[in-house]
Amino acid sequence: MSLKVIGTGFGRTGTLSTKIALEQLGFGPCHKMVEVMGNPAQQ
Repeated sequence: MSLKVIGTGFGRTGTLSTKIALEQLGFGPCHKMVEVMGNPAQQ
């Protein structure tokens, strides 16, 4: 898997909306930090 897009943002500033939009545009799977912290295999 190659990295295509890095989207950054402060918490509570629309990061979930950005994640959903990127996935709908075909840039998935996208991960929010909460998901990464909850699954050590993604780190």
